[in-house]
Amino acid sequence: MIRIIVINELEQDRKTILSHLSLQKDFHVTRTGSTGCDAIRFASDQRSDIIIMNNWMPDISCTEIAPIIKRKSPVTGLLVLCSRAEAGWVNLALRAGISGILLKQTDMDKLAEAVRAVICGGYYLSKPVRNQVLELLSESTVKSISHSLTCSILAQSSPTCRQIMNYLAIGYTDKEIADNLKIAAGTVRNSIIDLKRKSGLKNRTHLVLHAYSCGLITIPPEGAVKKPPPLAETYPKGFLPEKENNGSGPSTLQ
Repeated sequence: MIRIIVINELEQDRKTILSHLSLQKDFHVTRTGSTGCDAIRFASDQRSDIIIMNNWMPDISCTEIAPIIKRKSPVTGLLVLCSRAEAGWVNLALRAGISGILLKQTDMDKLAEAVRAVICGGYYLSKPVRNQVLELLSESTVKSISHSLTCSILAQSSPTCRQIMNYLAIGYTDKEIADNLKIAAGTVRNSIIDLKRKSGLKNRTHLVLHAYSCGLITIPPEGAVKKPPPLAETYPKGFLPEKENNGSGPSTLQ
């Protein structure tokens, strides 16, 4: 016997659900309620195989209540009836522990099938909901593949190119990188352009961030970033800028 709890704030909706469930000889509705608090209390009071509830209840949403019920009764399956399901909400619901999502306007005739799928440890999603999940997975897969390809391309770069990316992460200019690596500034610029072209990345910031996420370089900790050169290197020896001289113009240091 499959023991079922039905939670829905509208009496007419509860009657419709009970009518569909009554067609199955091995279904037994043990309790009915109208709020999320009812669902939590019923799940705690007695063992049930599945709770069928609306996606929105007067006091709490199904995505908020699902983790609570799962902590109290991990073996209880959760099936949600909803009018429509946005992709973001579906993702949230599945993460919360909900195993079944049924569109009540079109798929109530599949309620028994959904119940049996959920209590067996599986998932049941109405076709439109299932399509949204597949789209989310496809987008995630494409992003993952794209990132992997970028990492592969950057990983094949020469040791010099990796050093250049490290210096970019610290904040060095092309000339400073060239001076440190003992190469021409033009070589630095051309190397960066070539890295962006091969990887398809738009700018130097994207290049550094991708190299870091791929584990090819290390972003220096705060405080380790290169600071501007001191005044003695910035201005002609013996002179300070006007703002350092109270607006009286350049003056010779004593």
